Amino acid sequence: MNKIKFELKNDELNVINQIIENRINQQSLPTPETKLVESIIYELADKMLKKFITERMNVKAFKISLKYHQAYALHFILRDFQQVESKNPYINMVVLKIANQIHEQL
Repeated sequence: MNKIKFELKNDELNVINQIIENRINQQSLPTPETKLVESIIYELADKMLKKFITERMNVKAFKISLKYHQAYALHFILRDFQQVESKNPYINMVVLKIANQIHEQL
């Protein structure tokens, strides 16, 4: 299966990591779809944190590739976050940008 690839900058990756962390700490309704995402979220969080550490000094955009199930879980989390919508327009823009990049490849 093909990997899902997209580009991020450090500040965008930081936003994504914060959203994932908030999702890990959040209580959610136990639907089959949320159970699926929760089973993947720790694996996704580890990968994104490692990428943040390795790219922390990089000022240019860098590529990240996720397995299909990881990309699906991240897309689910980002779309769910969009429903809540942050008061910060930059965060909303980052979430929309990344979610759209992933959606095009799913």
